[in-house]
Amino acid sequence: MKYVPLEDKEDDLQSEDEDDDDGCVYCAERVLATGRIVQLIDGKFRCVEVSSPSHGAAPEVSMRTLVNPETAEWAPEYTVSFADIWASESYKATELPEKAPQLRNAFVHPMNPDVLYFFLKKHILGVDVRARKVVEYEARDSSESVLPWKLPPALSAVLSQEGAANGANDGVPSASPTSLPSDPKGA
Repeated sequence: MKYVPLEDKEDDLQSEDEDDDDGCVYCAERVLATGRIVQLIDGKFRCVEVSSPSHGAAPEVSMRTLVNPETAEWAPEYTVSFADIWASESYKATELPEKAPQLRNAFVHPMNPDVLYFFLKKHILGVDVRARKVVEYEARDSSESVLPWKLPPALSAVLSQEGAANGANDGVPSASPTSLPSDPKGA
């Protein structure tokens, strides 16, 4: 096991209401920790952060990729203002408020690091951050039953069949059963 530190940004250690140095460092670090997630995506560690709104500006979402674990070098991928996402027609179509989601239950698409999933007011939003638009949107009762997994094809087929047998996939097309490869000699 290896420890790789994340970059500390001085600006991120202050909450939006804190303009002096008398603030509680523990509280500031908790604010930072709830605004940051790290996941292994497409074979690389990605760090996503949501900044606190400051001076009337909308918060920003940014992503960095670990490029060198030995030196703890993180390369910036993007930084996008939520104001740009909220201004998109796809976000307006959701009729959700212009509110930055918390990262507590957020996750990155397992194969596409440009797509982040956020929960806001019992809705899940798939946002293509680089394109600044909502690509998926669904009402959910809870964020507790969502996991960002890419299952192996054989396992996903089995789970889909079991779900269909139990009525769990109502309205969701199930995967076709996998078949054994045919014998090239025709036997």
